[in-house]
Amino acid sequence: MKRMKLLSAATAITLWSAAIPLNTYADHISGDISVNGNVTSSSNQPDPQTPVTHTLTFIDPDGNVMTTMTVNEGQTIDYTKIDTSSLHKHINVYTEQDFYMWNDVPAQITKDTTVQALIQTAEIRKESLPSLTKYASTTGDISLDGLKIQIYLTYQTPKKDSNGKFITETKVTDITSTCVAKPATLDQAFAKGDKATVSIYPIGQEKSIASYTISTIGDLGDVDGSKTVDGSDATLILKCFTMLANFDDYEMDELMAKNGDFNHDGTIDGSDATMVLRLFGRQLADSEYTIEQYMKEYNIAY
Repeated sequence: MKRMKLLSAATAITLWSAAIPLNTYADHISGDISVNGNVTSSSNQPDPQTPVTHTLTFIDPDGNVMTTMTVNEGQTIDYTKIDTSSLHKHINVYTEQDFYMWNDVPAQITKDTTVQALIQTAEIRKESLPSLTKYASTTGDISLDGLKIQIYLTYQTPKKDSNGKFITETKVTDITSTCVAKPATLDQAFAKGDKATVSIYPIGQEKSIASYTISTIGDLGDVDGSKTVDGSDATLILKCFTMLANFDDYEMDELMAKNGDFNHDGTIDGSDATMVLRLFGRQLADSEYTIEQYMKEYNIAY
């Protein structure tokens, strides 16, 4: 059986070979065969005085003749020698077909026989895109939470249904964990603005399986421009709150005006400083914890 390639063969082929075992139906035995009139050597040569031959015909899934053989009575056949390369097709960039097995492989030929090629089809499907599309920061990795990419491998079996069609079976393999985002980080994505397009690639592939748009509101809580949210930001927010409460003509700077209202309630006050400190503590305990997770946990819209 030939192995299939899918999208430069990096991901899908590996999964196919893991999902579907090699064809165990064919007995790979050599013997006398004549392919299009060319006779090979024989290990079970019939009596040359009374040769009895049969025609072995190979047809494709649509019933078209691929090749024929003239074989001797009782001869055994090596079915792996049959050229099935014409069955390999790219349906589209995400779907590929190839030979799977023969519907019947008699060990010995005792009459005129026709065998039909069965095919398998592999399709990479985008089931869902990442759920996080709006960020409260411009640093860190792009989240792929919610992404689901799967390979559907459908193959024909030798069994037929009541209408005479070959019954198919499908195996599904999740390849989400082998996918990457490009760009991969928020600073790359938002280098030229507050919106960006992210493409999803199976590892090793040159064509994306999906793309979507993300945006950012900036670096929420970062009021000193350090690209991190920490105790110094909380201190500055408290100072701003004090100045606003005591001086009517106080004007906050641009970063404070943009990032200081952490809980998005329309004012900058002590509660914003408290939330910044709480986030700082959570990130000290878990370096993978993000501000977006924090906002979701505390049900803060932004």
